[in-house]
Amino acid sequence: MSNIVSATLRYARGDGEKLLTEKPYILTYPVSENIPWSNFKIDFFPGIKIHSLRSAHLDYHRSGITMADLNSCMPREDFDEPSNIENVFLPSVHRCIRRTLGVKDIYIFDYMIRKRKPSFPYHSPSKDTVPQPALSAHIDYTPAEINERLHNYFGEKAEELKKRHFQAINLWKPLNGPLRDYPLAYCDASTVDPETDLMITDEVFPKMASEIYQVLYNPAHKWYWIPDQTETEIAIFAGYDSRKAPRLAVPHCSFDLGDLSDGKPRQSIEVRAISLSISIAVIPIDMATEITNNNLLACIRKPERGTLHDDQRNSQHASEQIQASPDLDTVVQPHCEDRSYGWNGPNDPANPKNWSTKKKWALVVMNSALTFCQYNCLMCVRKVHKLTNEILRAASSTIFAPAVSTAMADLGSNDSVIAQLLVSIYVVGLAVGPLALSPLSELYGRSPIMHGTNAGFLVSAIVCAVSVNIPMVLVFRLIMGVCTISLGGAYVADLMEPKDRGRAMNVWNVGPVMQKAPIIGPIVGGYLSLVTSWRWTFGAVSITASIPRPDLSLTTDSCKGATWLLVCLALLPETYSPRLLEIKASRLHRRSGCEPSKSVYSNKKQRRETILGSLIRPWQMIFRCQAVTVVSMFGAVAYSYMYFMFSTFTDVFERAYQFNAGESGLAYLGLGIGSIAAQLAIEISGRRQARHLTLTSQTVQPEQHLRPLVLAGIFLAGGQVLYGWSLHYRLHWAIPIFGTGLSGFGIVLVFQAVQAYLVEAYTLYAASAIASSVAIRCAFGLTVPLAGPRLYRTLGYGWGNTLLGCIALMMVPASLWLLKTGSKLRNKSSMSGTSIPGTSE
Repeated sequence: MSNIVSATLRYARGDGEKLLTEKPYILTYPVSENIPWSNFKIDFFPGIKIHSLRSAHLDYHRSGITMADLNSCMPREDFDEPSNIENVFLPSVHRCIRRTLGVKDIYIFDYMIRKRKPSFPYHSPSKDTVPQPALSAHIDYTPAEINERLHNYFGEKAEELKKRHFQAINLWKPLNGPLRDYPLAYCDASTVDPETDLMITDEVFPKMASEIYQVLYNPAHKWYWIPDQTETEIAIFAGYDSRKAPRLAVPHCSFDLGDLSDGKPRQSIEVRAISLSISIAVIPIDMATEITNNNLLACIRKPERGTLHDDQRNSQHASEQIQASPDLDTVVQPHCEDRSYGWNGPNDPANPKNWSTKKKWALVVMNSALTFCQYNCLMCVRKVHKLTNEILRAASSTIFAPAVSTAMADLGSNDSVIAQLLVSIYVVGLAVGPLALSPLSELYGRSPIMHGTNAGFLVSAIVCAVSVNIPMVLVFRLIMGVCTISLGGAYVADLMEPKDRGRAMNVWNVGPVMQKAPIIGPIVGGYLSLVTSWRWTFGAVSITASIPRPDLSLTTDSCKGATWLLVCLALLPETYSPRLLEIKASRLHRRSGCEPSKSVYSNKKQRRETILGSLIRPWQMIFRCQAVTVVSMFGAVAYSYMYFMFSTFTDVFERAYQFNAGESGLAYLGLGIGSIAAQLAIEISGRRQARHLTLTSQTVQPEQHLRPLVLAGIFLAGGQVLYGWSLHYRLHWAIPIFGTGLSGFGIVLVFQAVQAYLVEAYTLYAASAIASSVAIRCAFGLTVPLAGPRLYRTLGYGWGNTLLGCIALMMVPASLWLLKTGSKLRNKSSMSGTSIPGTSE
């Protein structure tokens, strides 16, 4: 969108006859038709240039306008609950003001949420049940209004406060962005002439009145706005300055973007506060106590709850009816400031995003290692001591694949469906585990979930190794899948700044690549089953300290594996900011003697509701977040194709190319090499993108991560066709393996693009978003490959894989469509664009 737009703004007229004998007023509630709602007129001034605030570089102390990155964006629906606003959002606003303006103390005295009706502004104001955008230029405070508010809020101490330098400031942001519906425009205060441009006006409510300035037209006014303002971008503007009044007061109003509007009704929140440039320490203790006992929000002049008329807020004018709860002690208790959930400034070393670069990247790598097979750790640890943890479990999904035939014979079955299920049952667990456990990591933190699932995974691997029948293998292989919960994407969201997330996701994906397009697991599994027993494909998962030998006790080796896990988990700290802030708040409250702030841990009922909400969040994303569902379908196609190939490798290469069990594991080399090549390509691209973002100071849009999907469709389709026809004509075994390499390249591009997009688009709920995606793709990965035998019996490998290739090729136009419309699709969800509360991301 252009940095400058031309729009129509509305100004008051101060030349009416009634104004010669009457004070200007606006009525904000229904009255008799004989009583005019106002005694002055509003004029429309078209063609006014409104400039981008982002590129303006205004001096706040002269213009009264600035913008900041709030870095605390709750989901839209959380703003419907006052306790969420008071306990999470307003404390983050408090920190944002202090960080941006450098003031000592801030007193938030009210906030208001506006929700534009689709019929606005073409309806009767009497139909307004919620505040509508204010369309006429205005300023919220006059000196008399400020004086009265100070006395209301601070009582007899107001006169002492007025001797200090203070400001009344407003903070405004959309709840649904990028905003293109009735955005707010701000006038540079230095271009306003207080002598000629301001008209004192009474804004009358049923039980109160406030005094504001209506603004008169002046061609010297210079207006600004924030194009495509996001939920994390916040405008801060002055309404009153005790040293410069009535100067440094910013006129503001909403305006219609016309054809540039996306038509999505605006929802926004405005917070009003008083900021002091001196520390509260200069105020006597008894005053601080009085402020604590007489909460500012409770002192506001406002009608009682439940007495507001529907037309109380005029839709076309500045209507500042207060919407706030009188219980906001976390914001306005100066002597218990640590009651708010926040870091000690943007550079707080306790904030995971402020940890050292080496530590953050080490944790990303460690997280990668915790999901790969321990046996792979064993084979590499003697050479690479920094091997990490998503690699630990990934091989477990495929290390068993080459040994299926020997396991079936040993357990007395020749059913092909059971054989297929022995491989695929793991995927059922992969789908179920994240849906149940990933959202709990957003409630209890990452570490407890990782500890529990790693222990469950180890025990299940041991039981599989000693199983005496097929049901026993199936059940505990399912549990292994449930415990293979990957929180790597969530860890990346916790640790990394947006500009580094793409590269971090790529590094973390080294482990999952070994799962989704593995090399070591199947090769090791094949040779283990050849020289020892299929049981060692599970026993190897729980061994780290030594290479398995038939004369070693499996229990002893498993204990060594458990020891390795305990050591690894001891080095994996908690990284989820909301949980860390909960711990910090609890510790500080105990130390200071203040009562704990309200939180999800404060009472059992709320805790149960929060747990239930966390568990159903992935399901809500599947059915309500269209972007999650659509993007996950790309991963579902890739995942299905991967398991199509897994289910055919052993049979095809043993029957058509006379490979033994060990050599059949080598068939996976093509997938692995193609996957590594994709990782390298993504890394090179990520470095270039990071340099570009640094040079241009641009922000990362989630849709930018979806560009590889176009190339992925081409590689996946080409690989499937080459693999199928080379098998059909029994060409040299290297050719179908090369075809799987092309498919592996495309598969990894898909997985990387999907996960990077979900982490960027749903930062706060990254674990739930990825869990939803994993559930969708695993449902396809489990069911679709079951049709593989019939597909190949009917069409053969040539035409069967050609059909799969054509389906994969459809990803190309689908990707182009998603790149074009993805932001609109994403913005339909209130969960998108969320950042971690309380962080300084």
